[in-house]
Amino acid sequence: IKKAIKIAKQSDKDKRILLRGMGELLDEARIIQELRNSFDTQKEQLSKIQPDIETLKANQKAINDKLIEAHKNLKAERQADDMAAALSSLIQHGEHVGLENGHCPLCRAERSIDEFSAGLDAARTRLHQLGGKVETAKGIVSELTKQLSDSAEKLSKYESGVEKIVAMENKLCGREANHVQMALHNKAGKTILPVLNDPMKLEQALLRERSELIEIERNLLTLETSQAS
Repeated sequence: IKKAIKIAKQSDKDKRILLRGMGELLDEARIIQELRNSFDTQKEQLSKIQPDIETLKANQKAINDKLIEAHKNLKAERQADDMAAALSSLIQHGEHVGLENGHCPLCRAERSIDEFSAGLDAARTRLHQLGGKVETAKGIVSELTKQLSDSAEKLSKYESGVEKIVAMENKLCGREANHVQMALHNKAGKTILPVLNDPMKLEQALLRERSELIEIERNLLTLETSQAS
C-alpha cells in the first residue's frame, strides 16, 4: 500500500504541475485569439479602402499639378492687378488734367478731343479686363490647397494603419511562437499542440486532465484510508 500511495502522490503532483502549465497556455491562447481577431478585423478594413487609396495617390499628382498652375495664375493676376492700379491712376490723371493745348497730358502726343476721349475709353476697357480676378485666383489656390491637404491626411492615416497592422502582425507572430515554446515545455506539450490555437478545445483538454486529477485524489484518499485502518 505504501508503494501505491507513493505512486499516487507523485501522480497527483505531476498532474497539478501539468494543469498549472495548461492553465497558463489556455490564458495565453485566449489573449492570442483576441489579438488575432483584432488583427483580422483591422486588416480587412484596410483592404476595403485600399482601392480608394490607390485612386487617391493617382489624383494627388493631378491636384499638385493644378496647384502649381494656380499659383502661376495668381502671380500673373496680381501683376495684372498692379498694372490695373497704375492704369487707373493714369486714367484719373488724364481725366483730371484733360488736353493741354491739343496734346495728351500723359504721352504729350497731339490729339483731338475725340481721339483723347477714345483713348480714355480704351484705357477704361483695358482696366476692366485687368482688374478683379485676384480674389478668384486666390480662391482656386485655396481650394486646391485644401484638396491636397485632405488627400495627404487620408494617406497619412492609411499609412499609419498599415504600420500598425505590420506591428500587430509581428507582435502576434512572436507571441504565437512563444506560445508553442511554452507548450513544448509542458508535460502534455505534444498532445495539446494540435489544439493550441483553439481555446475551446484546449479548455476541454484541461477539463479532462482535471477529471483525471480528481480520480487520482480519490484513489489516494482510498489508499490512505485503507492504510490507516
